[in-house]
Amino acid sequence: MSGPALRGVESHHAIHQTAWYEAEEALEAAETLNVASDGARFARVAEVFLEVVEARILAHAAEEEAGLYREWLEADDGLRSAVNSLMLEHDTLRHLALAVEAAMVEKEHDAALSRMREFLEASAAHSRHEEDVLRDRPLSRKETSL
Repeated sequence: MSGPALRGVESHHAIHQTAWYEAEEALEAAETLNVASDGARFARVAEVFLEVVEARILAHAAEEEAGLYREWLEADDGLRSAVNSLMLEHDTLRHLALAVEAAMVEKEHDAALSRMREFLEASAAHSRHEEDVLRDRPLSRKETSL
């Protein structure tokens, strides 16, 4: 069972925004360091980006898949298409995180930055999609008042 913060639109949005802003800060620092051609510091900041992504965004996605999405399907199997779509978006986020990591191993900093930007764009789109599903669920109002 997922916690109440995942069931409420506002609290869920806050979780998404906080993690997204942390990753965005790391991306902005990495962009600055790349322009300055500071490869060593760039690599450390890219590691921070990946740590935020793993600990905050991808861990949150795994929690949603194990709890929230299962609850949604138990309450309304009509959400199966939406849940499948959201899970595919999670897979895309995982793939992009791996692409950032692979680019860093190859020391392809421009490619890593591109994947980081793609990750943040995909994460923002996914968050909007998920929050829309949460907002549109008939049970969401009742569940959030518990």
